[in-house]
Amino acid sequence: MSKYISVLVFALVGLLTLFAASFLIGGIFYRFSGVNQPFLAYTNGAVYEVNMMWHIFTTYGYGCVSLLMMVTFAFTISTVSRNNSLAVGVSLFLMFSGNILVSILSKYSWVKYVLFANTGLTQYTNGTPVVSGMTMSFSLMVLAAYFVIFNAISWIVFSKSDIAG
Repeated sequence: MSKYISVLVFALVGLLTLFAASFLIGGIFYRFSGVNQPFLAYTNGAVYEVNMMWHIFTTYGYGCVSLLMMVTFAFTISTVSRNNSLAVGVSLFLMFSGNILVSILSKYSWVKYVLFANTGLTQYTNGTPVVSGMTMSFSLMVLAAYFVIFNAISWIVFSKSDIAG
């Protein structure tokens, strides 16, 4: 559990560092003028204004959900295989190729249950979902199910493993 928590904290600190650096660099180059500008969002055929800071925080919040799922996925692979390099490699490969595979397979109805079809939560605020019929609440339920399954697998495999060996 401590390994999982430390990886989550490391990932969140990295995300916060990325946010702070991009905000400061963007502010230096563009004199923080964009902060007061509205963000125009298009959802369900309607255009509406959103505060730019609110948009930035929600985008990073959705990124945190994706980050949590990828860290949990990598942790499960690491626990099951006992190989950290394999866990990182498979997770990075699937993180970069998962959305492409979902796009290719989007003609099938079962693809909406695939992890990577649900991790990009900005699809509900910035456009249309990859698979028709998906909603934010559906994706959150699917992600919660994957989260429980990944942690249960990790817990069961770790409990049955020989710690001394």
